[in-house]
Amino acid sequence: MLRTAVILVAVSFSIVDRCSAQSSIVIERGENRITVSIGDDLFTAFNYKETAKPFLYPVLGPGQLQMTRDFPMKKIAGESTDHPHHKSIWIGQEISGFDFWTCKRGSTIQVVGDPAIDLENHTITANSNWVDPKGTTICSDTTTWTFGFDEHSRTIDCEFVLSASAGPITIDDSKEGTVAIRTHPDLRLKPAPKRGVKEVFGNAINSQGTEGADVWGQTASWVLYSGTIDAQPASLLILDHPKNFRHPTTWHARDYGLIAANPFGLHDFQQMAKGSGAVKLAEGQTLTLRYRFMFFDDMIDAEAAAAQFQLLQEVQPTK
Repeated sequence: MLRTAVILVAVSFSIVDRCSAQSSIVIERGENRITVSIGDDLFTAFNYKETAKPFLYPVLGPGQLQMTRDFPMKKIAGESTDHPHHKSIWIGQEISGFDFWTCKRGSTIQVVGDPAIDLENHTITANSNWVDPKGTTICSDTTTWTFGFDEHSRTIDCEFVLSASAGPITIDDSKEGTVAIRTHPDLRLKPAPKRGVKEVFGNAINSQGTEGADVWGQTASWVLYSGTIDAQPASLLILDHPKNFRHPTTWHARDYGLIAANPFGLHDFQQMAKGSGAVKLAEGQTLTLRYRFMFFDDMIDAEAAAAQFQLLQEVQPTK
């Protein structure tokens, strides 16, 4: 049973910006969130105040197509209201028995101060404390979100560094985690008529060729959901960085639109002994995970997804 953390060398992602000279990434600080725009078009916003955990919402693909579910931030006809902790794009995990996934029992992930903005590199970096229901900090993280685009796609890179800053921790063996997105309901694989979702248009495939709902729990370098959103072709691709811990990762990817990269839930995903996926970090130790979200204005296929992973593989460490 693997119980030690892997500390990764720093990797510099390369995200291209090949649109017109008039288009550029603009990052602006607001009262409760930081917005990211491409020219005059909103791409996404990092929401970090007055919330149990930070999240990116909305997420708009090329052509300003809504890529994630509005609920629970907004109630929209035709959207299911299940799992209110599924906030567009977010990070969460069960740590040392505390629930930082749903945050239902008072555990919170609190951004400390105002996140840093790097206009040149198109990044937002936030430092957060993971706080138990009694107000005690259990651990902390530093997460950097990097934004990019080209003519037919938009990209979000996530570098998540979890730190045992307040003492030793255990990253629990739980299917509930870790870096996640809840898709627009049109990209669901299965309708939910009783919840108001009558028709869906999504398909799923992973890097191993597994399709549909069977991608759940499987190991894969990437997972692709494609179909139509509001009758427009669209795809959502999530890639596990090849230098990540336990690459290729296991996926908590559901037919109702949840897609989460989770290398820790081996008991549920791989039918291993309970606790097999848990990882212990000694005080001061860190674990780094990196993922890439890509949003396309077309229904890309597995060959195109594999090509994107090949590009990610070619990114070289900076040291």
